[in-house]
Amino acid sequence: MNLEEQLRREFVENRYFWNYYGQYLESPFENIESAKRFINNYFKSGSKEYAVYEWREFEDEEMSFRNGHTTNAFFIGAMLQRIIDPNLFIESDIEGTYPFSYLWFLTCLAHDFGYIYENEKDQGQVNELKEKYYKFCIRGKENKNYPRILLYRKTNMHIRSLVPNIPLRKCGCYFRGYSMATRQQINECETNSCRGMLKYNNGIIIKSQRYNYSDKENYFRYRLMEMNTLDHGIVGADKLFSSLVENYRKEYNENISDGGCENFHNNQDRHFCCEQFKVFAYIANCIAAHNMFMSNDTDIAKQSYSKYNLQCLWPENFKKIAYEDDPLLFVLCIADTLEPSKRFRGMDSVNLLRKIGISYDKDSNTVYVEISKRLTQIEDGMKYINDIKSLDQWCIINIDVVIV
Repeated sequence: MNLEEQLRREFVENRYFWNYYGQYLESPFENIESAKRFINNYFKSGSKEYAVYEWREFEDEEMSFRNGHTTNAFFIGAMLQRIIDPNLFIESDIEGTYPFSYLWFLTCLAHDFGYIYENEKDQGQVNELKEKYYKFCIRGKENKNYPRILLYRKTNMHIRSLVPNIPLRKCGCYFRGYSMATRQQINECETNSCRGMLKYNNGIIIKSQRYNYSDKENYFRYRLMEMNTLDHGIVGADKLFSSLVENYRKEYNENISDGGCENFHNNQDRHFCCEQFKVFAYIANCIAAHNMFMSNDTDIAKQSYSKYNLQCLWPENFKKIAYEDDPLLFVLCIADTLEPSKRFRGMDSVNLLRKIGISYDKDSNTVYVEISKRLTQIEDGMKYINDIKSLDQWCIINIDVVIV
């Protein structure tokens, strides 16, 4: 069975697994417009359409292409997780659980939103950003702020906050910061459920994010100063978290049906609670981490990273991404790499998917990729195979590529 058939089968036969809200969603595989509608309507079905407003209104060739890549990766990841464990969820202390389908749609469908910022700047704009950022670096040291939040605020990027560390600070409150509650109401809140760690039902505990504030700031600085771009992973993560919290505030102010700010249902009977803030933070941190790459094992590459205090990304210090440590990040990285369209930009997506097949063996933790011999004879195909074969250098996974 080729990849196109696999993804269509996943879409039709396993809706119970990937479709968290159980709403009707059209096939995303027909064209670039259907992929965008799928993403938008999934967020809309969860009363989270405000969180993707800027992406929805943004039109360019790169984002249209990325939408197709995103929906393909979404179903590749759903297929992998269904094989590994179809019943995975994060436990809740308030109501229900957070199944993988909930975590996955927020993570995968938003993981490339940051390209809105990474690709829209010309060189003149990038130079201006670099000058502003350098000034903010100096000011940040004086005010103990992270410079990129100052850059966001001064460049009309509509990003109100950075992705917080896990567990969330005990001295902070998003209700107060987003004008959802008075100090007295916050003090009277008994749940305090936005604090603490996250626990999967298989025993995996997320005690902290993979990279802290400083790591992400340093990588952001490296990408801007050395590669002349805004890193789509980190900016997209900050944007998603900020927008999800703002969407929460909007639903509370405009669409609340019953309950208080810390735990309520809106007019569409969608549940909102403050516990979700740490889930949003976890999801956004996975998006940031998926694009923070290990350096090459050369003196030049390592010196370039050390200039920005990124020794944690040197090969000898890099901790491989493992399912046993973080299922969501693991599946995101594997699915994002296996999805082939981003390596074959000039090829029709459907025809491309018909020339590739993917399977996974849970017992041996092995991904098998079958790829047409004709694809391997072009440069894009060679790059794709290299991407796949190098997965085991930064993820705990076994890879077997078969040319057919």
